[in-house]
Amino acid sequence: MTCGGCAASVKRILENQPKVSSASVNLTTETAVVWPVSEAKVAANWKKQLGEALAKHLTSCGFKSNLRGGECGANCGGLFQEWNFQSQGTFLF
Repeated sequence: MTCGGCAASVKRILENQPKVSSASVNLTTETAVVWPVSEAKVAANWKKQLGEALAKHLTSCGFKSNLRGGECGANCGGLFQEWNFQSQGTFLF
């Protein structure tokens, strides 16, 4: 991912998913943050399930993606899933 157009495309792709309420993609920090709808958080391992599904979908759209290993930390309250991505279009969820 090398331009704002790619970041805008990734944001649009993420926000068009039914389990995503909103998304923020930052090209400079190579990070995407997704806030899921409340219905997406019913499964015990919802972060992993949602992350894997979004990674698979982004990959199918041309942005190679992988689930990120770390947790979001104490400040997120389980509200979002965060991804890192590299300039060649690879997302690490």
